[in-house]
Amino acid sequence: RTLRELIGDPARREPLSAEGRERARWFAERLQRGEALRAGLSLGAWIRECWLLIDGPACLAGPDELRQAEGYFVELDGLARNADLDDPAALTGNFAHASLRAVPRQAGVELMTIHKAKGLEFDVVIVPDLQRTVRGGERPLLYWTPVATGPGRRGIVLASRGEQDGAGGADELERWMRRLAAEREALELGRVAYVATTRARRELHLLGSTRTRWTDDGPELRAPPSGSLLRFFWPVLRQEFAQALAARAATGPQEGRAADGRRRLSAPPLMRLPAAYSLPEPAAPPRLPALRITGEPEGSIRPEFDWAGTIAQAVGQVVHLELHRLARLGLPRAALAPRPQAWRRALLDAGVDETHLPAALARTRQAIAGFAGSELAGKLLDPSATEAVSELAVTMVSDGVVQSLRIDRSFVDPDGVRWIVDWKTSAHEGGDREAFLDNELARYAPQLRRYAQAMHALDGRPQRVGLYFPLLDAWREL
Repeated sequence: RTLRELIGDPARREPLSAEGRERARWFAERLQRGEALRAGLSLGAWIRECWLLIDGPACLAGPDELRQAEGYFVELDGLARNADLDDPAALTGNFAHASLRAVPRQAGVELMTIHKAKGLEFDVVIVPDLQRTVRGGERPLLYWTPVATGPGRRGIVLASRGEQDGAGGADELERWMRRLAAEREALELGRVAYVATTRARRELHLLGSTRTRWTDDGPELRAPPSGSLLRFFWPVLRQEFAQALAARAATGPQEGRAADGRRRLSAPPLMRLPAAYSLPEPAAPPRLPALRITGEPEGSIRPEFDWAGTIAQAVGQVVHLELHRLARLGLPRAALAPRPQAWRRALLDAGVDETHLPAALARTRQAIAGFAGSELAGKLLDPSATEAVSELAVTMVSDGVVQSLRIDRSFVDPDGVRWIVDWKTSAHEGGDREAFLDNELARYAPQLRRYAQAMHALDGRPQRVGLYFPLLDAWREL
């Protein structure tokens, strides 16, 4: 009303300019459109619609203010239910005590069944697959239906599945019950259709398809299957489908029927090949190289200890597992402590018998003590080293062989050098200790070179590759 007065009263003390009068007229027209939206909306929702009509969101600085505005509309609905809003002063006081919450309006797509949508409304409703039907149940053994038997009295009619002359056909009572059930299903379909079409505030989209059949006059629509929503809507929607079919026939490819009844395209494109044309020979498929999968290349045998036997192999296995456990837990080498019970079980699992178990335990304890007391071992087992890893499994292809390798220890030192370490629990009893270590290095050199080749392919850093002997606290580098 104030806007109309501003527009229509040129004698006001502060007359509007031509631009101001045009803006006021624009606002008045928009708000007049908003008045028509009042029916069926809550107060907050109605004010929100009017606010959108006059481009209210354009006045906001960002998402935070938009959330506050949405919170205002929600709070307005709450006050409308619990307070008197006729007095502007009372309204202002109510909002002064209200806790405005930024409650954003949820927008998006909700997927639900028609039955679940009962009692709800949406701006846009899409009902797809109208041609779909509910799969019919099997022929029941027993039919029943309530019937009126008199004023204020009701009863139940029961019918079993009828048989006629042993042919399995339905008798008259069963056919009546089935017709009754079909009528009820049709009425229920109408109720479902009513719910589906009355959930939309602004837009309703009904999507469906139907088949066509060919006649002498061209394609003709077939009625949708019984029990589908499209069949219920067919009296109204049939004309829409007919127009779409006619438009397609006018613009799309012309189809027809051959003499045998099969569908064919009229005037197919004719393609000719040269008279001397012959099919080319098929290209031979590429032959992939045959790779042999092995842990070691052919002709290479993993070196054995010169005193190797069941005890030595079992001790080496237990020591490797113990060091891997230390690395996995991120513990320093000082955390290596005797674990005789665990070692005993592991040695027995590795095949050591009770007779040789004391000797195997003693050698395991000696090897672990060598790691725990060695400064060099502490450097090799430093848990804070860069890219430190234990029992690293690597697969590479070398000389046509897929090789599976397992590196005992690898890390990168502060100088950026990649260390590759192999633990060896070899023991030497006798003279010329240095010659023994050099001989062991030569024995394991092919294995160490394969480790170096695999790791160089991974990161390309400079390398230091060698063996560490905990029983001798010795390091030999390749």
